Amino acid sequence: MTDDGRREGPAVDCVVVTWNSVQHIGACIDSLRRQRGVKVGITVVDNASGDGSADAAVRSDTTVVGLRVNVGFTRGVNLGLTYGNAPYVLLCNPDCDADQDAVARLVRVLEENPEIGAVAPVLIGMDGRPQRMIYRYPRLSDAFFCFTEIGQRLDRRLGYVGERRYGFAEPPGGVAGAVERPSGAFLLVRRRDAESSLDDAFPIFFSDTELCWRLHAQGKKIWCEPAAAVRHVQGASIRKMRGTAILHELQRGLRRFYRLHGGPIERLTFDSLLIVDLAVRIGARALRRRSLAVARAELDLLRRLMRDQPAPDAPWIEGPAADAAVAAAAAPRAG
Repeated sequence: MTDDGRREGPAVDCVVVTWNSVQHIGACIDSLRRQRGVKVGITVVDNASGDGSADAAVRSDTTVVGLRVNVGFTRGVNLGLTYGNAPYVLLCNPDCDADQDAVARLVRVLEENPEIGAVAPVLIGMDGRPQRMIYRYPRLSDAFFCFTEIGQRLDRRLGYVGERRYGFAEPPGGVAGAVERPSGAFLLVRRRDAESSLDDAFPIFFSDTELCWRLHAQGKKIWCEPAAAVRHVQGASIRKMRGTAILHELQRGLRRFYRLHGGPIERLTFDSLLIVDLAVRIGARALRRRSLAVARAELDLLRRLMRDQPAPDAPWIEGPAADAAVAAAAAPRAG
């Protein structure tokens, strides 16, 4: 037993990556510290927040790694992994608030089922209702309706909102079971799988999709455990980005996923969808504003997309500079 009466159990390293998350990070960490039946080590990687997130995360039993530059979500997670050695790793967004037994319930699933590679709880919105957090791997129809501007507009006319077309709030029947891919907002994996399957080439979006794909490729199941519940604000940090940058990064992450795992027809079709979407946007906005600058900005986004470059106003850096920042902040390895 611990001094405060909590039962100790298997060790878990939790990595929380923050970027201007001061409103939520305190409650998130406190909920992790209250976990029962499991020992949770907490590492917060702060991506050069300007709102005091790093200071708000400081606790006597929490490691806070402050970066001078924003290196993106996935690089931040991989950096946080160097600060622990527990057999289980919990990926946790700073806008999550977990029930006291949530982590122990997830650990039990992995301990008792070696064929399961990752397990997620049910995410509950601040309105008390389950959130969409279980997805299928995106089909081309999903790519069009959910990740192009003209597709989103058409989808709303058809009565769909956001990702409702291919996202679900709970596993089938509301009972524990295998799913294609859950949200990475609160996801437990074994350390060896986290270290080998989190790809820095997905700086923010679709990194969890790639993780689940790789685990599936190894013959492992991805699980959702409704007995574990986590309250989740959803998109608290992302909403601080401009809409054009969010759409660009969604398209870039999905395009990379297709280029890694799709066939030639699938890749060509998705690129064609992006070009058509761009043409419609240019026509609509240039005519409305009568500005060539708008058309040039849209063309620049397409050029960046095809070259796998971030949006010009993306808040993070990539490439050698990001790698160097991560290397400088990584925990020293013994021996």
